[in-house]
Formats: sequence, C-alpha cells, structure tokens
Amino acid sequence: MVFLIFIIAGAVSGTMAGLLGIGGGLLFVPLMTAMLPHFGIPDSIVMHVAVATSLMIIVITSLSSTWAHHRQGQILWQTVLNIIPGVVIGAIAGSLLAYVLPSDILKRVFSLFALIMAIKIFWSWEPGSAHHRLPKRPVLSIYGVIQGTLCALLGMGGGAISVPFFRACNIAMPQAVSMSAALGFPMALTAAIFSMLTGLNEPGMPSWSTGYVYWPAFLGLMPMSVIFAPWGAKLAYRLNTTLLSRIFSAMLLLVALSMWFD
Repeated sequence: MVFLIFIIAGAVSGTMAGLLGIGGGLLFVPLMTAMLPHFGIPDSIVMHVAVATSLMIIVITSLSSTWAHHRQGQILWQTVLNIIPGVVIGAIAGSLLAYVLPSDILKRVFSLFALIMAIKIFWSWEPGSAHHRLPKRPVLSIYGVIQGTLCALLGMGGGAISVPFFRACNIAMPQAVSMSAALGFPMALTAAIFSMLTGLNEPGMPSWSTGYVYWPAFLGLMPMSVIFAPWGAKLAYRLNTTLLSRIFSAMLLLVALSMWFD
C-alpha cells in the first residue's frame, strides 16, 4: 500500500513537472514532507529524509536529462567542468548544514524558496538574455559553491538557480537548461551520498532506508515521474498553461505557508 501511494504521487508529480516545466525537487520535497510521517518517519527528521530522497531521485533524472542534452550537442562542457568543483564543495557543505539544522528550520528555509518560486510562476517570469559574459573560473567556482549549498540544503536540482544565472551571462536558453541538468548530476550525487552517510546511525529510520534515503519513496516516485513527465510536456501544448501555472502557484503558496507554520 505504501509503495502504491508513492507510485501515484510520482505520476502526478511527473505530469506537473512536464506540464509546467517545474523541477522535481519543488514537488517531491513538500509531497514527502506531508506523506512520510504517516509511514513511520519521525517529525524530527522528516525534512532530512525528504531532502535526501529527493536528491537521490534527481541523481537519476539529471543523468538521463544530461545524456539527452549531450546528444543534442547543447552542453558547453568546459564551462560545466569549471563549475563542478565548486558545486561538489557546496553540495558537501549543504549536506552537512542540513544534517545539523533541525527539521523545522529546514522546513522554513524551503518554504521561503517555495514562496519565491510561487511568485515567479504566478507572474510567468522568465530570465532574458543579458549582455554580460561568463565570468572567469574563480567566480564560476564561487557561484558553484553557492548553488551546490542551496540545492543540497533544499533537495533541488538547481534549475531555478542556474538557468537565470546562465541567461544573465548571455547563454541561450537551450544551452542554459542543458548545463543546468549537467550540473545537477554531480551536485545531487555528492549530496545524496553524504546524506546517506550522515544518517546511517539516525534512530527512528524505518526499514528499507540507507541513512536518510527512504527507498520505497524513491522507487515509487522516480520511475513514474520519468514516465509521466513527457506526457505532461505534451499536455502543455493542449491546455491553458497560464491558468494552470497560476493555480499551481496558488497551491505552492499554500504549501509554503503550511510548511512555515507547521
């Protein structure tokens, strides 16, 4: 029954992600935060488990996405390689910070990010191409640390952060999205590994978990989100996505408020 619930949730999340172009972490984390307490996860670590499991899902989805974008020749690999060391360092820092922070503080940090994204989605804001160039390697490394830290802390893939950054550096949207996916894989992999290690001796974790990663949620959410995301993308051409985006932004606002005051 637990696995079936996560399968259904994965199908809904994947459809919404494909329909509205929303990263999975923005959906997975609040979804698991609401569901996991019903499956024996203590409230004191529910955000840790939600973030870690979301990161493990992003490992798979970002790898698949990166390969697809690479085949299209859209990834500027030299730029990605210049940023990866900073992203990895940031992912380690973010994972360790998430480990020491109480679950309720993590909820509030995530709720603030969700609030910002709700406003962005409601107003349909998309980054435009600026006249700046990509900065030198030291600045890219610092940016990577910031992105890796925030993404590991929030259980996100990083598209909401990296795409606007690349667009501000005069990178075309297809390449910005492609490089965002390429950076998501090393970030999520590093953060997921550290989340498993830091949670190995955590009391209260149920069976079928490794550290903070809860495998029933992973196995239910990940495959169905991958399967249903293309279907959601096809629906985007048939439905009024502006109305749907505003409805979703309102729902995301409610999620942000409920997580803040929970």
